Amino acid sequence: ENKTAFWEVYGEHETATNTLIDMRAKNIEKFADNYENLTDEVADEIVSTYMTSKAKQLKIQKTTYKKMKKIMGARQAARFIQIMNQVQLLIDVQIASEVPLIE
Repeated sequence: ENKTAFWEVYGEHETATNTLIDMRAKNIEKFADNYENLTDEVADEIVSTYMTSKAKQLKIQKTTYKKMKKIMGARQAARFIQIMNQVQLLIDVQIASEVPLIE
């Protein structure tokens, strides 16, 4: 029963996270398309989208943690969130290493 519930919540987490991945990819693409002639307006849109995606990521983590805690207890749910966060940090470092700073 717990195993089934875990995979259900994990699937919801992945679906929500994939939506964020798409949002971030489009935002990076927008940055790349405008890099040479980046205006204040476009820079503001890019940062706004980035901040929105971070807020949504936190909301997903809160929702997932709450559901996982009911299934496996706070300690294991915290571990799950910690692992997911570490994976995301590795992805973020990879992206940051490939996206140039604004000049």
